[in-house]
Amino acid sequence: MEKGKEHIKLILLSCLIVATVIQTALLWLGSMSSHNFLKQNIGSEPIIPMNIWVVQAGNNDTGLSNSLAFYLGDTTGNDKKDYKRLISELGKVVYSYEEEKALEKQEGIPWNKLFSMPSIVFEYEIPLEFEHITGLSKTAGMTQKLDYVFMYSNNKFQKEASLCLINSKEDYFYELTVQGNFQDIEKVYAAVTEADLSKHITAYQPSATIENVQIKGNVFLPTSSQEALVTYPVLEMKNGIATDTGEGQHLLETKVNDFFVSPLIKEKDVYEDGTVVYKEQKKTLVTYNPEGVIEYLNLDPKQAQNVTNLRQGYNKVLSFVQQAESIAKHTADNLYLANIVQEGQKITYYFDLSFNGYRIQLSDALKKKLGITSYLEVVVKGNDFISMKICTLEVYPKWQTESFKSHYLEPMDDMYSLLLEQGIEDLEIDRLELVYLVSDETLPIKLAWGVIYKQRWYYP
Repeated sequence: MEKGKEHIKLILLSCLIVATVIQTALLWLGSMSSHNFLKQNIGSEPIIPMNIWVVQAGNNDTGLSNSLAFYLGDTTGNDKKDYKRLISELGKVVYSYEEEKALEKQEGIPWNKLFSMPSIVFEYEIPLEFEHITGLSKTAGMTQKLDYVFMYSNNKFQKEASLCLINSKEDYFYELTVQGNFQDIEKVYAAVTEADLSKHITAYQPSATIENVQIKGNVFLPTSSQEALVTYPVLEMKNGIATDTGEGQHLLETKVNDFFVSPLIKEKDVYEDGTVVYKEQKKTLVTYNPEGVIEYLNLDPKQAQNVTNLRQGYNKVLSFVQQAESIAKHTADNLYLANIVQEGQKITYYFDLSFNGYRIQLSDALKKKLGITSYLEVVVKGNDFISMKICTLEVYPKWQTESFKSHYLEPMDDMYSLLLEQGIEDLEIDRLELVYLVSDETLPIKLAWGVIYKQRWYYP
């Protein structure tokens, strides 16, 4: 009898020891579920737009549009669920499009016509093929790249709508009529343009409908003036990985373990400047720069010979962003695709960060200090991640708000003056927008006007 009790005690003690070991490993290694991202299946989701706008149509006596637009994230808390629902509905109506004749390419985008009707506008940072936008291989015969998709309707989306597929960089478009059930789009349009709601969120004016504003294509400009101010939260930037503390070392371990097949046997070297290097022999090298960057290098790619198309690679990166411990959840939710560079079978995806629809713009000096070009840079070849750079500086609101009084004409005038001083007579700029400008990560982050001219940012 006594031997039986001792045997039971021994079994229970063994179970407790095993449970303790597992719990300790989980606390040190983080969630093991994300360790499979290196071998994950590739999905087929469409590329998420940088912004979705809801256009409340209006005309004045001159025949020019005086429409206003509202940023969808202002009403959804920047939740991508609404983005995905609208993209899904776009895909459904395109899939059911049955017109057999090829779409006609037309020159000169009719911005005033487009903004004179109720519209949902999908805006992309870079021109993309239509199949990457819809997630469908059947894309109404479209092969040209687009950076705007207008879905507009004279009857506020009652079973019929028109699509205008636009490349604003090269000033051409395609137009088609689609039939279907626009239930989600109709609901979103009605909710965002509802009078009580629209009084309390920032309204934007399409630049393409403003006379004497020399901006290529179209941008949505906040209606800020002395009478109608843009109120926004001030931000701050922090790096939670302080390697001189036990808590910071534990957090770093949790963030880098995703990259290793066997995290427990990885080697670790710490250098005087605070740089930490982890490696798994002939497999993986991960470097942490204490300025705030994790860099990953795959030393033994296995499936690089497989051909991965641009959308498959995007989905692979997207799955990593959503699962990996190395990117904080609130950061992952606010990343947008900023650029894609394809060289043979190697595809590099660049993602940057936004907050409430305003991009977080790191200054050139800060990027140089960090050794990055974007907030997240991922190289994919075949079914392998080849390399990554991940900025670990995280952005938080300071629970402090300020009002922005500058009108868009002020930075434009300053920019035109700067160009004239340099003897430049081409005064058409590429883009004008309010951005959260980060010149020093230790200082409060506030809104400023940013101008793109000849692919370079200026802050007049």
